[in-house]
Amino acid sequence: ESLEQRQIFCKMMRVNYAFHSPQMEPFQEQLVRSLQGITPQTASIPIISTVTGLAHEGENFDGAYWGRNIREPVRFAGAIDQLIKTKHNLFVEISPHPVLGINISQCLKNSGKNGTVLPSLRRQQRERAVMLGSLGTLYSQGYPVDWSRRYPSGGQCVSLPSYPWQRSRYWLDVVPNSTEQESSGVTVTLSMPSEVNGKSTPNHGVAPEAKPSLTRAKLLAAEPEERQGLLESYLTELLARVMGIGVSQLDLQQPLHSLGLDSIVGVELRNQIETDLEVVVPLEYFISLSIEDFITQVLLLVVKEAKSSPNEGTQGKPSTTDSMDSTNESSGTMNSSEKVVPQANLWVTCPKPNPQAKLRLFCFPYAGAGASIFRSWLELLPPEIEVCSIQLPGRENRLEEEPFTRLSPLIQALTPVLHPYLDIPFAFFGHSLGALISFELARELRKQNLPSPVHVFVSASPAPQLPDLNLPIHRLPDDEFIQSLGRLNGTPQETLENPELMELFLPVLRADFAILETYFYSSADPLDCPITVFGGKSDPKVSDSELEAWRKQTQKDFTLQMFPGDHFFLKSHDQLLLDAIASQLSQPVKVIG
Repeated sequence: ESLEQRQIFCKMMRVNYAFHSPQMEPFQEQLVRSLQGITPQTASIPIISTVTGLAHEGENFDGAYWGRNIREPVRFAGAIDQLIKTKHNLFVEISPHPVLGINISQCLKNSGKNGTVLPSLRRQQRERAVMLGSLGTLYSQGYPVDWSRRYPSGGQCVSLPSYPWQRSRYWLDVVPNSTEQESSGVTVTLSMPSEVNGKSTPNHGVAPEAKPSLTRAKLLAAEPEERQGLLESYLTELLARVMGIGVSQLDLQQPLHSLGLDSIVGVELRNQIETDLEVVVPLEYFISLSIEDFITQVLLLVVKEAKSSPNEGTQGKPSTTDSMDSTNESSGTMNSSEKVVPQANLWVTCPKPNPQAKLRLFCFPYAGAGASIFRSWLELLPPEIEVCSIQLPGRENRLEEEPFTRLSPLIQALTPVLHPYLDIPFAFFGHSLGALISFELARELRKQNLPSPVHVFVSASPAPQLPDLNLPIHRLPDDEFIQSLGRLNGTPQETLENPELMELFLPVLRADFAILETYFYSSADPLDCPITVFGGKSDPKVSDSELEAWRKQTQKDFTLQMFPGDHFFLKSHDQLLLDAIASQLSQPVKVIG
């Protein structure tokens, strides 16, 4: 709590015992005895020990050394400082995902030295692409690459072609050769997609560390109407650089987390923004906001911080930011630690409104998920279908709102919000929890004599009339609840394995499971529209017979279609799923209501 109050990133580790702590003392002697027979040899590569923080030859890495290793603190900063003092300024982290890069960058910053920290692999990114990206950075900084070791038969080195229609530019800054001579040189061997011959070395020096394109002072000195544009350019360039993608690949409406932005990269971005703009951005922003909303929120933070500092020159330029403050307070986007009242304009997300659409498809997400999971559907469905995702409270851009824990109040709140969108034929799609919500919403629309869906698509969900024989889990302690989520295979594994995400998502996951586990089915006439049911052939959570039981909920056509994959086949086989939806919706329909 003390660290969090000081705005220092920290997290609880989900382990049974703590290495490098007094809890290891009972095991020290046993480990030393077990390792008495080892004979350390002299290292062929210099080693900086995190036990001592000093250089070692390796000969003293005996049992006593490893006994110290499990008990004493990790002197990582001391080890990195030793390397920096000996003029090492390039670091390549060999790991499945970079977790130490931020710490190394902080050591470089504290020492007043420039340097580069590169990953070898990144989670959820192609291994080859990450390694080649790091190789490209090495090459651009003046380090030779020995192509002949991989392509001894020869080839030809050519310059990359430029593509003017992409409006992308690429250049390398030339600096004096004296900088290049200071480099100790590193030889790198890595597979490349095309054949080349011999060695190639860039004909320029090591580029100096880039200065920030935007600072707090520069942003506040700009006219109010210019600030949003300046910040957008700065943040999109920063995001593209950290993620290793082009600025042109970013969509401002895209949620940050859909880029594969995990907690480590989020902290890296957060630290850079804090350095350049002198403002602390809550980590939740990186998980819950779109790029556009993130830019707006960061600008608000900078302006508010400036208002609280009388020496900063924002006087006389209040108009744009004042209006933005007002807008933000009314929209409830993370201005307060208190929960805010749900708002109607945030329920329905239509990223690309289409006045020419012939049909509107409302999509309801699974437990713990937000509207962004359907974002890719915009490009994969025919243009005459307008995709509108339902954003429930408690997630993404509604993270600060209290989630619903019972289905009936949720349906009562959602029905009037949806009414203005029922002006053209529409269909429902719901996955898992979303299937249950869409089904009960269709029944409520019928009950209120409002327009009804022309088709209901339900996915990975047992029929509502079937009793749930599983023990309820939404009231379990955190550890048991998370373990139960893993066993049920109802939550993506990448979410379960990320402590920061789980800390943010636990309240909404509990709430969503409370909806499922307290649901009571009431008998009513079957729906007067076709129902199509989708399932995963390898889904351990929902059986074929439980899917088939949906047949009793319609007076019209019933279709059951199975896809390869588990409970989340909508991710792994989204195109097959969307082709099936488009095929059903292309058939003549009768508008009901």
